[in-house]
Amino acid sequence: MSLTRDRGADCGKVDAIAREHLDEVDRKIADLTALRRELGSLLDSCAGGSIGDCNILEALAPEGTAWSAR
Repeated sequence: MSLTRDRGADCGKVDAIAREHLDEVDRKIADLTALRRELGSLLDSCAGGSIGDCNILEALAPEGTAWSAR
C-alpha cells in the first residue's frame, strides 16, 4: 500500500503487480484444467469392478506404494 502515498506517481508498478497476479491466476487455471481433464479420463476409463483392480486408485497412488507397484 506504500504505492498510494504519492497519488501523482505513475501507475506502472500497480499494473505490473496486477499483471503478475493475473498471470498466476492463469497458471492455476491451466493446472486445474489439466487436472480436470486427467480425472475425467480416469473416470471414462473406469469399467467398474473391484477395488483391487481400480485404475483410478492405481493412477493416484504415490510412487512406491502397493498400488503403484502393480
